Amino acid sequence: MPSDTRTWPIAAVAAALAALVLSVGFAGWIRHAGELMLSLGQAGLSWCL
Repeated sequence: MPSDTRTWPIAAVAAALAALVLSVGFAGWIRHAGELMLSLGQAGLSWCL
């Protein structure tokens, strides 16, 4: 971390934005994978029946 105190807020905001983007992207990917598994399960169930 730089010792210059003026860069601390910028670094904190950048880190918070990066964490937010990563968490939102990860949650969206998890939801997309869940929907895909659900649709695959329904298709397999209807095919078995």
